[in-house]
Amino acid sequence: MSLLRSRLVRRIGIVGGVLLAAHSVGGCYAQQRVDTSMGFPTNAEVVLDITDRGRVALDGRIGQSPKRVSGRVQSSTDSTVTLSMKEVEGLSGERQPWQGELVSLPRDAVAGVETRRISRSRTATFAALLVAGLVALVIGISIVSDGAGGGDTDRGQGGDGSTS
Repeated sequence: MSLLRSRLVRRIGIVGGVLLAAHSVGGCYAQQRVDTSMGFPTNAEVVLDITDRGRVALDGRIGQSPKRVSGRVQSSTDSTVTLSMKEVEGLSGERQPWQGELVSLPRDAVAGVETRRISRSRTATFAALLVAGLVALVIGISIVSDGAGGGDTDRGQGGDGSTS
């Protein structure tokens, strides 16, 4: 029975690992578009999509052919947004990490703005999967430990109940 138990524990560990990996990759967050007509959300972590015109204006200043930039909004005016830069993604997909340097970008260089927000549906789905996984783990361990005795628990007695 120890082989059965080790297989069950290994499978449960794999399922748990997959759930944990899925949570850490996608988390319970989702990117959401932000309406910037009333200004940028100060102190929020954002990802800015750069326009073609902005790419030309910013080329070389923050990296080659910047497609997206991410960072924390420090301030904004009607013509600029200042970020504490976290990362720049180029058109070819390469990513360049930044260390919080302040960069002012012209607002007309920004095609769109996204921010990370907690997703209620992802959080609820993850919580339900986590609870189901824990229930399966408890049931699996219970089944294996109940069957681990190997049958006859009265050692020293024959099949008819008499001692040998």
